[in-house]
Amino acid sequence: MILILDGILCIGTIVIDHALQKTRVHRIVYLLCIILVMGATVDGFAAGKDQQSLLHEAYVNGKLDREEYYLYLMQSVLDPENVPDEFATDIPLRCGTDVLREVEANLPSLSPELQELFSILDTRPETECEYVSPDSLFRLHYDTTSGMATPPVPTEDLDSNMIPDFIENMALYADSAWRQIVTNFGYHRPPSDGTLGGDSLYDIYFDQFQYYGVTNGDTEGSEPWDDYSSHIVLNNSFSTFPPNQDPDGSQKGSMKVAIAHEFYHAVQFYYDAFIDTWWKEQTAVWMEDEVYPGIHDNYNYFDDFWPSPEKSLFEEGIVRHMYGAFVWPKYLAEVNGNILIKDILEEMADPLSSLINVMIDVLDNYGTTFDDEFKEFLFWNYMTGSRDDGQHYVDAADYPEIGIEHTFDTLPVLHVTSFSALYSCGSNYIEVHNDSS
Repeated sequence: MILILDGILCIGTIVIDHALQKTRVHRIVYLLCIILVMGATVDGFAAGKDQQSLLHEAYVNGKLDREEYYLYLMQSVLDPENVPDEFATDIPLRCGTDVLREVEANLPSLSPELQELFSILDTRPETECEYVSPDSLFRLHYDTTSGMATPPVPTEDLDSNMIPDFIENMALYADSAWRQIVTNFGYHRPPSDGTLGGDSLYDIYFDQFQYYGVTNGDTEGSEPWDDYSSHIVLNNSFSTFPPNQDPDGSQKGSMKVAIAHEFYHAVQFYYDAFIDTWWKEQTAVWMEDEVYPGIHDNYNYFDDFWPSPEKSLFEEGIVRHMYGAFVWPKYLAEVNGNILIKDILEEMADPLSSLINVMIDVLDNYGTTFDDEFKEFLFWNYMTGSRDDGQHYVDAADYPEIGIEHTFDTLPVLHVTSFSALYSCGSNYIEVHNDSS
């Protein structure tokens, strides 16, 4: 039984969990969420902090001025060896795409010196080696010795064909991502970059940085909306990232999800290169599992989402929380079909569209509403781990259990209790254990 109590600013959902009644006392879960138009950005909460979070924290606290902040952000992607040691960290980041987007958006207001440095660093390198993927869709540019234009890739060559196995594997994974996203799912191919990189094939480069990869916009396309050509820069070894469940090994698993993620960004650039960061990253992390199911590298971000559901679904300041929120598009796709995510992206090609309004309109076309989907999403997030009943997320049993704000044994609660501050489309979960129906 679900009772929905709607108010102007809050939505309460009382759920009597029938699936658990046979083995334990009746459980009443009260989900309290605030849905606001705008949300606030809060500081990171993970024990370990990535470089982007460290830089943002130093900037907010006045330890970096604006020029220094954007200089180090730029260097974290394009010139990582020159970022000061105090911001060094072993915590990896999924994607540097929107780091560069942020730098580019602020570049006109930065000093001429910084603008010139960006222009220099953002130039495609001239590598010593190139390799065309088996499907003739990608051109991979790489070096094999130190001191060249780019850091060397692993040179192991078990088939002795003079092409590093690392490059051959990456080319195969890239072709597979293209087939799944463009051919099978029906997305538009990325805009052509003309002859940049040598020809019209999509170009991939390699660098040594903390990111899995970055999709870098090149030139504005020919459509009457914000479409851009692009190229991808991937990590040059994938040797230091967290483990995943790929039977071929974690290194290859990281390579697969990285190209699936970044190539989806390249596809997104056809529809709207400036789509909201939170949705761009959530859907790119979601797409990793759609292209390469079973690797579950995105599970590495569970600790940055599930313990703190009060954080905004639209949060962009806490990068790893944004990645962990991939379950929002995953929920929408499992309930309404994968085509819904594509429909939202296609509607974003209208330069006057706002993402939330597009979501509202598309969901309306599917016979539902944003509010109803979000409330059901909260319930799905409760039905994970030991509570999985086989009727919600396909992999719900593997998911963590949502952070419970308070647990009560009796109603009414007679003492005043504090709650975590709620942000835009955030939630608090309150459990009430009651020995009567």
